[in-house]
Amino acid sequence: MHACRSSLLFLSLCCKCGASIRSNPTNMCEACLASECDITASIPKQHTVTFCPKCNRFLNPPSQWVPAAFESPELLSICLKRVKCLGKAYKLKEASFMYTEPHSRRLTVQIIIRGEVGADTVVEQKAFLYYTMHPQQCPDCTRHEAKDHWNACVQIRQKVDHKRTLHHLEQLLLRRSAPRKYNNIKSVKGKFIFLLAVYSLFVIFVIGYVFSTV
Repeated sequence: MHACRSSLLFLSLCCKCGASIRSNPTNMCEACLASECDITASIPKQHTVTFCPKCNRFLNPPSQWVPAAFESPELLSICLKRVKCLGKAYKLKEASFMYTEPHSRRLTVQIIIRGEVGADTVVEQKAFLYYTMHPQQCPDCTRHEAKDHWNACVQIRQKVDHKRTLHHLEQLLLRRSAPRKYNNIKSVKGKFIFLLAVYSLFVIFVIGYVFSTV
């Protein structure tokens, strides 16, 4: 009986809707408190994410380009990192993408955050974050487009009057999809010149394609 009376001492009525609540400094229930106080007001709602239209990778600041499919968990992580105050002043409970047209270059993320209002009063609220996808070529695609940037060079020469061997080698390399491995190819006076952007690809190209083909 005594325990029942002591528990009733901590109950009161919400000043807005009259619901029975545990006493708190605001004297409001969580639903009314959430409608009166917007804990998401200080969170920036408009953001920009940068993606490469050539390789479809996204910039993870400051300089990392990562592959991320549309509305994927990887892309969601990149988007949330743009909101600096999340995880500091507010606790992120849930985040998910809302549907947008894939060709609109727009992303919408719904978040649910928890925050304190007054002493010992916690509320949860939804907010929507809007992202504009800004196109920008990544450094790798920029170098590939330039076609004159290379770190390794492979030359294949043949000192004969005909070019049958070189033509045969070219067809074999095309069938093996070897052109994906180099930035540019030049044919000059009976020789092939392959320009590669990465030195490690030079070793793979020579051992895996040329030596095994010739």
